[in-house]
Amino acid sequence: MDDKRLSVPADYLSIGRTKERFRVAIVTASLGRAGAEKQAFYIVRALAEAGVEVRVYNLSRGGEYEDALRRLHVEMKWIGWLPAPPLRALLLVSALRKFRPHIIQSVHAYTNAYSAIAGRVLSAVSVGGLRSDLSACLADSGRFARYLLTWPDAIAVNSRRAIEQVKQKVLLDPKRFHFLPNAIDLSRFPERAGTDDPQSDADCNCVCVGRLFPAKRVDMFLRALAAARSTEPGIRGTVVGNGPQAARDFARMSWTFSKRQLYLSSVLNRKGRPMSFSKQWPQVCL
Repeated sequence: MDDKRLSVPADYLSIGRTKERFRVAIVTASLGRAGAEKQAFYIVRALAEAGVEVRVYNLSRGGEYEDALRRLHVEMKWIGWLPAPPLRALLLVSALRKFRPHIIQSVHAYTNAYSAIAGRVLSAVSVGGLRSDLSACLADSGRFARYLLTWPDAIAVNSRRAIEQVKQKVLLDPKRFHFLPNAIDLSRFPERAGTDDPQSDADCNCVCVGRLFPAKRVDMFLRALAAARSTEPGIRGTVVGNGPQAARDFARMSWTFSKRQLYLSSVLNRKGRPMSFSKQWPQVCL
């Protein structure tokens, strides 16, 4: 790959030095309430606040973060109304021709092909995404995984574990993979309030929230919690979520914790609705 293609003109990064604004297109599968979608929102908001002209191209319609981006006056376009990926790629290229982005970034691994194809057609830098770990991507995408990870000019990875896995794969160039850790805006969450819940008696209540699948590495949270308790006995943990890994990991690690030191909860209440944690907000949430 030509390194010059990955370089960004310095003038574009200094808003006001040039009449032409730096332009970034974000391609995402959805903007609903989920981890990757939250990170997409943070990325778009940060770019917009920095003065970058950013637009979002979404395979789905609606979602909490789509509404939030509209309130920020970010332009969005739905490209998922056509049934097949090749037709959607053509629709994306057609939509991007007028925008002429300098960078086209994909949020999810399975949307990397869209950013890669559009980047080559429009002579823009394409950035793919790799979330969770490499094994999960290979399992989900099958024989197409190699192309999803090699077609883009670069790959943004949110996991150091995935970076290490990439280094072990002969077919993948580690230099093309760049660590972009997840972010969280704590100012958007309510302050911790008093509660009669027995869990709040702990010196520190650490909570892991998410889909309980192997790629989410809940086992790492449990090992870290066990290690922390060796020096801080007052620390307690709560694992919140649903998935096939829930009971297995909880049973495997429960020997490390005594009663009322580790909790396993569902993200849904008895009525099937999301639970609210505002009244028992933890000191640490992972």
